[in-house]
Amino acid sequence: MGLLCVLLLWVHLIKLYGGLDLACSNDKYSALESESRQLKKFHLLRRCQRSTKQIVEYAHVENLGECKRLARNRKGLAINYAWETQTANLFTVNVKAENGTSFPRKANRKDISDQPEQFFNCLVFDCPETVNMTAMVNDSRFDYYSLYTNPPPSKTSICLPKVGIFEMMRKYLNYTESMETCRKNFSGSLAHVASLRRTQSIGDLIENKEIEGYSEFQNWTYIGLNSSVQSFGEFQNVEGENLKCFLFRAWEPNYPKEEWDETCVAISRQRSWVTVDCKRKLPSVCEIHTSSPANAVYFKNFCGYLDIQ
Repeated sequence: MGLLCVLLLWVHLIKLYGGLDLACSNDKYSALESESRQLKKFHLLRRCQRSTKQIVEYAHVENLGECKRLARNRKGLAINYAWETQTANLFTVNVKAENGTSFPRKANRKDISDQPEQFFNCLVFDCPETVNMTAMVNDSRFDYYSLYTNPPPSKTSICLPKVGIFEMMRKYLNYTESMETCRKNFSGSLAHVASLRRTQSIGDLIENKEIEGYSEFQNWTYIGLNSSVQSFGEFQNVEGENLKCFLFRAWEPNYPKEEWDETCVAISRQRSWVTVDCKRKLPSVCEIHTSSPANAVYFKNFCGYLDIQ
């Protein structure tokens, strides 16, 4: 009797999880802890420059690889790393020498929290520099690395801290049109949402963007989740990963609906998921992919940089 129960339980689990061949992430992906299959590789983008964007973590590490691992664990999108321990930023020292001031000044606790670059060689940022890199300053101690090495394809692209860069596509399109527009115009894919942070952040983005034509009866936006005819009821993201690979769910009550004509997923302003007819025209959220430099970049072995052409 006990063996029969075990066999019945095994059959139930196979039915529930669709066997053992789910297309889930593996170790070479998901630096953001299985939140996305985008490759998360930090590329050198600037020498002798430091970002002044929001720091989410700082530490003294032994090497660049350790700094990158720290960034992945903290969901960072860019880093500054100092290869050698320097007591001063040479750019600043020259200025201070001209002004007759001393450097470095005596450290205190407030200095450490306000100016971690003076005490740590690894700085992790929740958003990368974009477009003109206006938050960069010269600093001989640091090099700057980012997951996003090419400028966003649109000036309206928005960074969601610790998540990524997104484009709110305001035009009403069906699901297929939305995917194609996102891929062709923004080098991305419809937004991955299978985590609490992502669903909440994308919900915030939608709520803060006034979309023409929105009403209280139509407040849905396409995201990267759908169920194909071949696998009806089995939802997948745009990379082909089964939703069962992820623990998080945000279905609105009474969803997903088991209707053959409602196999695409949208997110509401209430940050919940709903199934809709894929032919329905809605706005959509495009997630811009991380990138390697479009062209080779050759860096000098001294302070200075060459722009990506």
